Amino acid sequence: MSSLLSNFSFNILRAGFAEVGPDWSKNLLAAPHNRLYLITGGEADMTCTDNRIITMLPDHIYLFPVFSLKSSFCRKSLSHYYLNFHADSVYMEELLSLCPEQLPINREISPEIITLFNEVTENHKLQGISAEMKKSGALLRLLSFFFKDFENKNAEITGFSAVINYIERNLKKEMTVQNLAALMGLSVNYFSDRFNALFGNPPRQYIIKKRLELACMLLFKTDKKIREIAAETGFPDESYFTRIFRKKNKMSPMEYRNRREDETEI
Repeated sequence: MSSLLSNFSFNILRAGFAEVGPDWSKNLLAAPHNRLYLITGGEADMTCTDNRIITMLPDHIYLFPVFSLKSSFCRKSLSHYYLNFHADSVYMEELLSLCPEQLPINREISPEIITLFNEVTENHKLQGISAEMKKSGALLRLLSFFFKDFENKNAEITGFSAVINYIERNLKKEMTVQNLAALMGLSVNYFSDRFNALFGNPPRQYIIKKRLELACMLLFKTDKKIREIAAETGFPDESYFTRIFRKKNKMSPMEYRNRREDETEI
């Protein structure tokens, strides 16, 4: 596990502290970044894309993976540290999706967590290698609280890292389940069964899901033309890409892009 972590890096988009009210309530875009919160006062409800509602309360930290939220609701007030980031590895995003979404904080570690959030926030304002290392190190330390006992509960998933990394590197190309199974030295049927059990999708559906997620990230972060994004994410043409994208996201790629500015506020 430690050798895998050496390959992971993060892009921190926003970091800070805010006190908000009912105007913080809104429908959210299924955004291609993770959200990390430390609540210091008040409360708010976060509705996930699977329709679960998680009430954020003081003295808890919350981790919401990419594409996992669809709305926020604040009745009165909420005081919180926030950190929006994405990992530069699909495998790391998979690990984050397996973490618990909320952790209570006891008095012993609360000062350390506040210090780490502040370290990320302050260094996010600065330029240079030192600042990058400090904020990345602080973020890793924050995430480590969510990975306690991870290997005991998810040991098998680490064995699929080569397959996940292969899919990430080859989203533009045609991939077969036979080739993926061969990477693991497994039969197609056994590989498919274990992959589905671990990642919640059969291999073919997982590949489409990751192509759409990459497309969302490109729509969110770049001004590339839709046809360029379709080609870069392995779809045969713009029309097919738009149809699949609309079916999954309930909006066209251009509509998704036009909503990206709203997401910088949550």
